[in-house]
Amino acid sequence: MAFSRSELRSLVNEIHRVLRPGGLFVYTVWSTADPCFGRCTDIGDGLAAKDGFAGRFFDLDLIHELAERWELGGADPYEEGPEPRRLWRVTQAKPAPKS
Repeated sequence: MAFSRSELRSLVNEIHRVLRPGGLFVYTVWSTADPCFGRCTDIGDGLAAKDGFAGRFFDLDLIHELAERWELGGADPYEEGPEPRRLWRVTQAKPAPKS
């Protein structure tokens, strides 16, 4: 999770490159709606650290930015855990080639 924005774009582009047309890419990330957002140590480039773990909180703008070459099927908020943690479940598909 401790990827720079540039590394995130590269990672998503590589997944797009190797995934077959019509293939799904599903991922889960921390949401900026999480209670920890803004209360962790800022380590730069949008990354935050807490208890020795570094990561990034995603807002819808970042999700849409990373879905630029994809068909975004959904960015669904959900909660898990006893605290609970607020996350996004993102589902997107690699478009089929145009004929």
